[in-house]
Amino acid sequence: MLSLVSAGLGAALLPHSIRRLAFDGVRFAPITDAIMPTLSLSMIMKRRPHPPVVRRVWQVFSEA
Repeated sequence: MLSLVSAGLGAALLPHSIRRLAFDGVRFAPITDAIMPTLSLSMIMKRRPHPPVVRRVWQVFSEA
């Protein structure tokens, strides 16, 4: 997502924690005084194989 923004192909709404990543030409601006809706999220992955990091992320999200 940040690569697309850096290439001038759009904008993105991302969590505050993403500010730790550095991308040339990308400006991070906090959204203040906004009422943000609660969103339902889904996670998808290939059936197999599952690298350890993918299995761990799936486990963390499944427990939430």
